[in-house]
Amino acid sequence: MRFEIFLKNLFMKRKFLNQFPPGWDERRVRKVIEHYDNQTDEEAAAELEAFDRRANELRRQKLSEIVKERLRLEESLIRGLKKNAANGNNKKRRAIRKTSVVR
Repeated sequence: MRFEIFLKNLFMKRKFLNQFPPGWDERRVRKVIEHYDNQTDEEAAAELEAFDRRANELRRQKLSEIVKERLRLEESLIRGLKKNAANGNNKKRRAIRKTSVVR
């Protein structure tokens, strides 16, 4: 019984270790490993610098999008507040007119 459990656990671990992400297979993994094994230090440094530049560019774009969205929301809020204030003033004016007519 214990041996069966041991074999089952061993099989499950081995099966898990042999799984690849969707779209990947052993050939693709070997190709990536070969690429990085054959890469020079200069090529690796250039690749990291290019990655950092692209990451910083994406961060700036995202920050810009966030700022623009915040400005749109603030403008919308201000328009809503102005509209509510105008409606509130109209109600007050109507109330004043009604009381002045009654007198």
